[in-house]
Amino acid sequence: MHRIYKVEKAKLQDALSILPNIEKLSNDTSGVMAIVPTFGPDMDRLTVVYQFTSITAPGEQIDRIGMSEEFQKLVIKAHDAGTLVSSRMLVAI
Repeated sequence: MHRIYKVEKAKLQDALSILPNIEKLSNDTSGVMAIVPTFGPDMDRLTVVYQFTSITAPGEQIDRIGMSEEFQKLVIKAHDAGTLVSSRMLVAI
């Protein structure tokens, strides 16, 4: 799953600091990675990539974590750092 955020350069470190907390909420069925462009258009973008070990893992993670109090606190913190632009799910076939 990719979630793409618009983040001002001054707030990039704040946005990146949230990722370890998100990773702690998940279990061994996922990994979290951040991608920031180094040149070209849209340099104010931060792509967060969630990697899952199975096709059912994303749904399980969203159901278990998505509405938890701890995750909702991170959502509020993330809102101060940037704005969600798009989200997509990719599946290897």
